[in-house]
Amino acid sequence: ELFVSRAQRARPLLAIGAREREAAAEIARMLDGNPLAISLAAARVSVLSPVQIATRLRERTQDRLALLQDRSQTHGAASLAEAIAWSFQLLDPEARALAVELSVLAGPFDVETAEAIARAPETVLDAIERLRDASLLRTGTDAAEQARLTMDPNVRAFALRELKQRPDAAAVEAAHAHFFGELAERLLARQASASRETAAVHLDLQAAAQRARASEDPAALLSGLRAATLLALHGDALDPEQTEAALAELTARAARDAGVGPRLRARAALGLVRLRQQRDADGAVRAAREAVALAQEAGDATLTHQARLGLVDTSIAKGAIGDAFLAAEAALAEAKDVDAEIDALERAATVAWRRSELDRALVLMRQALALVEARRDRRRQADVLRTMGIVCVQQGRFDDARAAYERARELGRAEGMDVLVAVLANNLGVIHHEQERHEEARAAFEEAIAGAKKAGRAMLFAVARGNIGFVDQEAGANAEARIGFDEAIATLAAVGDVRYRGAYVLARAALLADEGDAARARAEIAAAKALLGDILEPQMAVLIAIREAYVELVCATDLDARREAEEVLRGYVADLARPDSIAARSDISRMALRLVRRRLS
Repeated sequence: ELFVSRAQRARPLLAIGAREREAAAEIARMLDGNPLAISLAAARVSVLSPVQIATRLRERTQDRLALLQDRSQTHGAASLAEAIAWSFQLLDPEARALAVELSVLAGPFDVETAEAIARAPETVLDAIERLRDASLLRTGTDAAEQARLTMDPNVRAFALRELKQRPDAAAVEAAHAHFFGELAERLLARQASASRETAAVHLDLQAAAQRARASEDPAALLSGLRAATLLALHGDALDPEQTEAALAELTARAARDAGVGPRLRARAALGLVRLRQQRDADGAVRAAREAVALAQEAGDATLTHQARLGLVDTSIAKGAIGDAFLAAEAALAEAKDVDAEIDALERAATVAWRRSELDRALVLMRQALALVEARRDRRRQADVLRTMGIVCVQQGRFDDARAAYERARELGRAEGMDVLVAVLANNLGVIHHEQERHEEARAAFEEAIAGAKKAGRAMLFAVARGNIGFVDQEAGANAEARIGFDEAIATLAAVGDVRYRGAYVLARAALLADEGDAARARAEIAAAKALLGDILEPQMAVLIAIREAYVELVCATDLDARREAEEVLRGYVADLARPDSIAARSDISRMALRLVRRRLS
């Protein structure tokens, strides 16, 4: 409210709508509710919109003090910069120097980090206490209950400006990059807790990666590449686009730098696989192949195995099942320990059912489950049971699949595996829908949506939301179904997925056909075919054929065309009786054919 009132005083004709109020709230948060800072920011609406002010505060740390300068005053502490400068003048030289050096840290930090970066580490502990007493630092805790210090963003902006004036500024920045590069190297080697620890320092890892992009120093390149690789492999939902841009650039430079070994380059390639696998199938496959070659060059059997598994996954996503088969066979042959063998068996089973070798797939999954049960590893057991449930679904053994999913969900809940529990809820929803338990299906999909939101998994949210659309469509609730499909398609477009997005566009085409909008239904079919053009999976080709024939059955005015479409659809319905048929092995095709059977009857 303070921002809005001051902004309207500075610019009386300024329209304040929902977007401007949202920007005002963000500005107030970024300025920690400081009334002087908020008033100075609001005065800038004479030349900037509230949204532009929020953007500059968020993205231009070193420029924020210029933004918050009071141009109407020439003396006193009327500007925020002058007020902060006055506070700095009250500090002793040691505390003032440390405050300037700590401005290089982008996020919360601990005392050990401060000591690693400071030019006089022996004075850090006492100086930090004095900075706290002066309210220039705050104390808090992170998610792991570790003590963390933070600097007010405006104080940091002032201190960064002071740092730039010091002759040793480059040395302070180099110390920052080196510290977080070394931390990244340790976390890459210790994967068990890497995601949690990465989240605690992701702002500084990003800063190290960005500094490396702007530097020609080989040491900075090494530190930045390590930081970007850690973010890619363990930084769940943390600035994926920015991380990929930094990692791709630094990886390209590392390929020309003899000082960066093949092991780190292989890890970086695996990071690119992880970032690209949902939206760039070709790029992900290329990165996986490069990771395999580099890991072999490094002579690292564990890394080679991880790269092989990445190649299996990316080849499946691209629809290159032959390549996935070769990679899975190699991974199985090269497995050096029980964990590696379990991973390889799971991937080989997935490839087998994609190749319609369902009996072999189930045999492989049973072998993997026996190994996991012998080790009493409940987390891995839940993963294996999930894959076994998928194979059972492909064989039409829905009761067995449901039992596997429910057992896996129980284990997942006991182990706190929130994402897996959400995935299993979605899978159970598909089975309930298959067996016409519509209310149970809806409840399961809603559980999956809640879990996906909690975990920040947009892809999973979209699939579960689209699946509720299928339930609504079959129930004749077309308006609700349209909302579900629209939300799923928009989310999938944002994350770059093509496969499921195309499937829900096809579902929307059937919905339009039911509503009598033949032109838009056919346009949606054409859009989906263009979108799925590079997906080589037979399941997607069958889905397109089913939806296209359905639209013609409902919309065609020519009797022969309708009879031809009906004949095609009856053939696919008959295929459901054969568990090895492509239609029977695809969840989305089976859901589509339920609508077809209702129309045909």
